[in-house]
Amino acid sequence: MKNKNPNDKWVTGIGLSVPLLLQLVNEKGIHLPQTKMEVLFTLVGFATITGIWMIIFVIVKKVRAAYPSVSLSRKRFLVTGLVCLPIIYGINLVVVYSGFVLGMENAPPPTLDALIRFLTGVALVLWIITGMYEAGYYHQLLRQAQKERNDLLYLQKHHQLDDLKNKVNPHFLFNSLNTVSYLIYEDSAKAEKFVEELSTVYRYLLRNNEERMTTLNNEYTFIQSYILLLQMRFGEGLQTSFTIDPLLLQHQLPPLSLQVLVENAVKHNTISTERTLHISIGTEDETLVVKNNLQRKQQSLPTEKTGLSYLLSRYTQAGEDGPDITETEAEFIVRLPLLPPSPLLSPQTILQTANGLK
Repeated sequence: MKNKNPNDKWVTGIGLSVPLLLQLVNEKGIHLPQTKMEVLFTLVGFATITGIWMIIFVIVKKVRAAYPSVSLSRKRFLVTGLVCLPIIYGINLVVVYSGFVLGMENAPPPTLDALIRFLTGVALVLWIITGMYEAGYYHQLLRQAQKERNDLLYLQKHHQLDDLKNKVNPHFLFNSLNTVSYLIYEDSAKAEKFVEELSTVYRYLLRNNEERMTTLNNEYTFIQSYILLLQMRFGEGLQTSFTIDPLLLQHQLPPLSLQVLVENAVKHNTISTERTLHISIGTEDETLVVKNNLQRKQQSLPTEKTGLSYLLSRYTQAGEDGPDITETEAEFIVRLPLLPPSPLLSPQTILQTANGLK
């Protein structure tokens, strides 16, 4: 979050005006400077207060950048005060005691008692100023956090509606029925296999949509059925490859992640035997990497990037960074973080799954 805060304007405006006005008040009430020395002393006071306040504000912004979150409010408050304190003490001591040296009437004598009272007052004012800025910033952070929660909730509800539409996507269903109709006459065994895989795909879609996370093993099993449907439709025009580390099969990711990325590649690229679409699905360290060669359709279908937004929202829910997307002239690459396996899983289960893939 950027550390620019609209609350800073009124904190600076109101907070700065009060000590400036107090320069014109003494025990007898409002006192306007009369002599040249009083005018000089007042101007020096104005300049000192304004300069100190601006220095504090600059330090406040630097500390915010280093400790930006709500949970770090106490640390942010203490660090700001401790950094400002020696700077502000130095400036005040130079200004005030230079006034005594110059013989200004209101300058305090350099006694130890006066020094202690003076430094205590400066420290108190500093912590008040720091507290004012922190209160305004903390309030803004809470508002921003609430806005982000509301936006995320809206995105989730919006995608849930999209999921329902995709489950009975007329275009996908129409193509699937056309493929079945063709295969019944051409290859009844293939037609039967197609229907089985279609049933597997829809069963997975219905069962896993409400889950927050699933395993890479589940996604890997599902996407093979989904890709088989696509290959029965596109033939040799669609080629896929898998290089998945077996030890990562129990790692977690949002359900339907692979379907979203494969569907995205098929939707936006030309597919034919002359122009083969290659989709590779693999792992690098603890990251799932999905790549496809780019051969954009001349009349690309409109997109609101709801699929990628869905993945981002699911990772945000889990407190993780979302997809990392890279597009070159030749390739479109998406990297998804793989989250650690469920703590309920035993090492033996993870190894058994890995051996199953091998």
